[in-house]
Amino acid sequence: MKKGYYTLTSAVVASLILTAVPVSTVYGASTKNTQPAQAATGASSLKEVDAKIVQKAQEYLKAATGKSYTFSGAKKWSLGNENGWDFSIKGVEHGQVMVTKKGELERIYVDQSWGELKDSYKQQLQAALKSVLQEPEASKTPEEVNISVDKSKGAVDLYTKIDNNIIILREGKVLRTIKLLAKQEIDENALKAASGVFAGLEGVKQGALNEPTQLITENGKTVYNLMFGTGAHPVFVNVEKGTNKVTKVAAYELQDPVANYKEAYKKMKSYSEAQLLKNAAGQSKELLKVDLTGYKATLDPKLTAIVHFTKSGSPSLVGSFNSKGQFYELEFKE
Repeated sequence: MKKGYYTLTSAVVASLILTAVPVSTVYGASTKNTQPAQAATGASSLKEVDAKIVQKAQEYLKAATGKSYTFSGAKKWSLGNENGWDFSIKGVEHGQVMVTKKGELERIYVDQSWGELKDSYKQQLQAALKSVLQEPEASKTPEEVNISVDKSKGAVDLYTKIDNNIIILREGKVLRTIKLLAKQEIDENALKAASGVFAGLEGVKQGALNEPTQLITENGKTVYNLMFGTGAHPVFVNVEKGTNKVTKVAAYELQDPVANYKEAYKKMKSYSEAQLLKNAAGQSKELLKVDLTGYKATLDPKLTAIVHFTKSGSPSLVGSFNSKGQFYELEFKE
């Protein structure tokens, strides 16, 4: 199960999972930050937390932002054998600091106005905007920037939005750019490649295309991130611009609910690699047009319900499965 930042509609959450862009950056959402998907519990109070843990968390936040903050509340979180505290930041609508029970940093997530930013962050962003955008957008100043620090990435990410362009920096370098497009701006062949991808997949309806569409550039490749369907359960298809190759599919309505995580976790841990390879074989043909004959399936040693599919001389895949052993996310792995 992946970690989340906001309790929003599943459509928005799924989009963020697929693109790793904070909701406040993409949509300017006004939804307040609540507990992460680790299933936060307990009252929103700082009284239960050791003062040394609180101080340590505030020091992490100051190191990342250059500014001193206080916390307005804390909730316990747990995931498997891990647990700790999730602090909400006083006076910050979109912000959290997560630490383990020993006070080790898990994640920082905070929005700052342009005027609050460190000078070093401002310089990094100004250089990035000029390198990836055309005038007049390249000379504009962002109103707000999100600062994100995640233990799993070991880096500081900056997210900002200029008009219909989203820019993501990691340690001062452009990691990803996203341009929001209207339907008429999408290549017709890319739309054709994405249409009907989920046909025949049990429990999933693809539906009509949603707008805006995201055009994502990362690692020298550009893909359309297309979202289909209305309501709380859309599906996602990534299509590479130019080649029209489907590179990633996701149907997060098939993901197990957080409320049932403990039961789902036990079931997911019970599947063998051979069984998961068999389950994925049919879906990979339907979704990515890949025959998994001769492939090897390997469970990720660190992440729950993630499988890597490899075969010498063939493209590698990675997928996420639910408690039924059904894959709700499959993509080509670089």
